[in-house]
Amino acid sequence: MAERKSGRAAEARPKAPEGEALALKCVEWAHDRKALDPVVIDLRGRSPFTDFFVVVSGRSDRQVKAIVESVVQGMKGAKVPIIGSEGESRAQWVLVDAGDVVVHVFYAPQRSVYDLESLWSDAPRLALPDLPEDPGSVGPDAFDQGDQAL
Repeated sequence: MAERKSGRAAEARPKAPEGEALALKCVEWAHDRKALDPVVIDLRGRSPFTDFFVVVSGRSDRQVKAIVESVVQGMKGAKVPIIGSEGESRAQWVLVDAGDVVVHVFYAPQRSVYDLESLWSDAPRLALPDLPEDPGSVGPDAFDQGDQAL
């Protein structure tokens, strides 16, 4: 007698995002903590160690840490293996390496010092998704007046 099947399809585990999809998800996870000036640099065929750099900034070391935490938690939730990370203690430039994608989170003044965008100026940039604006968010110009807008 043949064994009867339950009729339910085997539950497939969702596949972790890779490459371009992961880079764009990282932008979303960073945006959840109000990351500034996101850029995704497409390094496919240009770099032997990764396919995409995601570069974002934070206004303070605390915000940098919050952005990194959001990205790391997003990766873990999506079952993306994290190869390593560097720079969390000082939070001036934190790097999260997920293989195909390396996320760079800078304290805003440090970003211009290292200027990864110019270093990879010949590499194309990905078009970023439209991200929802937080109705309670404060624009970056508000911080030029001594954080009075907070």
